Amino acid sequence: MGRMKKAGESGIAAQYLTRGQALRKLQVSLPDFRRLCILKGIYPRDPKKKANGRDKTYYHKKDILFLQHEPLLKKFRDMKVFLRHRQRLLARHEESRAAQLERNRPVMNLDHLIKERFPTFVDALRDVDDALTLVHLFARLPSRLTSFHSPNGLRSALAGCLHLSDTPIVSELCLDLCRQFQSYVAREHCLTKVFVSIKGVYFQAVINGETVTWIVPHKFAQQCPDDVDYKVMFTFLEFYMTLIRFVNFKLYHDVGLVYPPAINKESNEKGQLLSAVILNKVASSEADEIDPEFRVNEADAEPVSLPFRDTVVLLSREVPSDVLEFVLTAGGARVIHEEDYDASVDGDAVTHQIVDRPAIVGEPHPNRDYVQPQWVFDSFNIKTMLPVHPYAVGKPLPPHLSPFVDDDAEGYVPAQRRILDEWANKTGSAARVHDGEEGDESEDEDGADEAAQPAKTTAAEDDDKELAKIMMTKKNKRLYSRMQHGIAEKRKANEALEDKRRKARKTSKKSSPESN
Repeated sequence: MGRMKKAGESGIAAQYLTRGQALRKLQVSLPDFRRLCILKGIYPRDPKKKANGRDKTYYHKKDILFLQHEPLLKKFRDMKVFLRHRQRLLARHEESRAAQLERNRPVMNLDHLIKERFPTFVDALRDVDDALTLVHLFARLPSRLTSFHSPNGLRSALAGCLHLSDTPIVSELCLDLCRQFQSYVAREHCLTKVFVSIKGVYFQAVINGETVTWIVPHKFAQQCPDDVDYKVMFTFLEFYMTLIRFVNFKLYHDVGLVYPPAINKESNEKGQLLSAVILNKVASSEADEIDPEFRVNEADAEPVSLPFRDTVVLLSREVPSDVLEFVLTAGGARVIHEEDYDASVDGDAVTHQIVDRPAIVGEPHPNRDYVQPQWVFDSFNIKTMLPVHPYAVGKPLPPHLSPFVDDDAEGYVPAQRRILDEWANKTGSAARVHDGEEGDESEDEDGADEAAQPAKTTAAEDDDKELAKIMMTKKNKRLYSRMQHGIAEKRKANEALEDKRRKARKTSKKSSPESN
């Protein structure tokens, strides 16, 4: 007779470990374990049978065995030894030896994690959305806050990962990576959508056939709340910065550009983002090493529509120049900043000036259109330049519609959407055309012949629906009723919007004769 198995030795219970068991098996502290799981992409599991209680956090046993062979574990232990040694020297007031020890601080390299988690470049592009959002967030934070909240030794660790000789501020490193990525997107005209919201500016680009969406916060004075665990955020940031560096290098290498690009110090000191980037071609010998598959894809690519082609835009100093410069450059425009503007050289060349003031300061130029910043975003989304009259300086702006929303699927088409579509159809751009607007004439012609058919069709459809409900299981009936409830709620919301629109039109019609 064989030995009787004890509970938890086999089956589902034996495939999982609690967090405490994982810490003892790896011989690491809880902060190091969290950091290691973030860097390696290990997440807790929810087993069906929780052998050690429902209040425990479980991990798959294979994941923990996978972490046992990670070289970063040795780096974590070396860092603990280094911190103990440095603290001992500082307690003895041996500053010279402590400074010498600081120069030999252990540095972690995360390059192998990028190759391990993303075997192909397409896999990296599919996961770069969150990385871009977090890096753009830290690029907006003040330098003193990123230095204050950063864990001990993070800047030197990032400098080692990014192969830098000095230890710059974290926000400056993030800003450089964002600038490099945006320069590529603007140069290759990959940007497809942009939307300004309360949270920030949403961007969407198509890179090598993959859709990438990220958020850029507004350039306001940011305050870091105290109830946020910044150590966890900095761990994600450390990994994401390494990922974006790999992605930027691959993108620049495929188009034959030198990486990292050079930075114009004079433009950088003025606060210019993309204008400070100097994109240089690689040497002829290095250009031969470009992936031939990329050249084939580049030749087969569809022509990109540039709504701001052959335009020269002057940005006033009060507008968000970094966001506008990115969108305008991606749309084919030439951008001039106000601090670089020379009236004797560029005065007649400027076609549009972006102004965010109640009135134009000084004498307006006769051959120049003065518009508000929203004109840039709305024109870019419909792929053609809109009329400048609704966006003139001092006028109330029309609604700014999101290009990420399918109005036909939502069941409510705003009036501004119809206006934009009509203008896009006149100019021949690739804008949406609603089926209801196209089919009005054909429905009127055939309406007399088909007047008697809807009643019969509706009755037959109702019978089929009732029969289908009878054949449903109880679970499917509940699901169907919830779906119908959601559809009814959406219909009510759309009807409320339509009523609100009608009331607004009546109010405007009544007030217009009085104002005139």
